[in-house]
Amino acid sequence: MKNNRVNILAVDDEDFIIELFKLFFSRMGMEGDACSTPCEALDMFSRAMEKKEPYDLVFADTNIRGSKGGAFEILALLSSRDPGVKIIVMSGDSNHRILENPQQYGFAGAFSKPVILQSIEEKIKDVLGMGIK
Repeated sequence: MKNNRVNILAVDDEDFIIELFKLFFSRMGMEGDACSTPCEALDMFSRAMEKKEPYDLVFADTNIRGSKGGAFEILALLSSRDPGVKIIVMSGDSNHRILENPQQYGFAGAFSKPVILQSIEEKIKDVLGMGIK
């Protein structure tokens, strides 16, 4: 956390979801970035670590167009840079197996879409074990 503020990266191939996260970051006074591919996520994640401003949390969609594995690919890429990375996986399929037990797959948490701002806030508090500033 930078200056006691949460720094988050959101990865989703839907422009609407990216804009929703940006709105959320702004409304909550949080640091945050959003991108649409695993490669962009790795680049942003690496740059943030180099600047000593790492992301506290990453939100990643299970399915990303052009990706070989969506959130799983993101988990593998980011874990190679930081084994302690916390990723919350999102799925538009409310029956997706990952939603039942995300920790079994290496994720810190999960929720189904549609994304609701309150759900984002609750997941952040739950995974980071804190209030938001």
